[in-house]
Amino acid sequence: MKYNILVWQFFNLNKNYLIKNLKSYKIINKFFLNRFEKNKKDDLSSILQNTDYLIKNYSNINKNLEKIHKKVYDKVYEKYLKNVYAVELNGIRKDDFNPFDYSKLLSCQINCILDFYKKNKINLLISSPFLCVGFDFLVYYVAKVLNIKTILLVSQLRNKFFICTDLSDFGKFETIP
Repeated sequence: MKYNILVWQFFNLNKNYLIKNLKSYKIINKFFLNRFEKNKKDDLSSILQNTDYLIKNYSNINKNLEKIHKKVYDKVYEKYLKNVYAVELNGIRKDDFNPFDYSKLLSCQINCILDFYKKNKINLLISSPFLCVGFDFLVYYVAKVLNIKTILLVSQLRNKFFICTDLSDFGKFETIP
């Protein structure tokens, strides 16, 4: 099987090493990297940080994805966003927006991630388990809801990796692929 891979939350050195090795196994159809470049229309991390672009382009929920959107939104909003103040789930400071703004931005970010996964036919997410800001968690969580194969790995020792498939298992490593 060939994979359309989203590589998320890696520094360039590890990202390049990972891609080089994956290419050698000839399992990649296409890969997408988060590059943290400002205002790049093909860079998911750039889009997720651009509030104006998100609201302009992702305010409406795609009818085909309405159930998935609701499932992600309800879980993330109720469990995390509404109650957690220490974590900046949308990648913005909580004191900058009111609850409606947060709710709307969360909805737009979910729409954007769903659109990106569907449009690019992503079937594998490879990420670090160290999800720094809210949309990092959303990228992971939406992949899980869509049943996209997920690999979380971190290099703590030279050429050695800790790996698992579920964020809640990181540290236990019961889901080692």
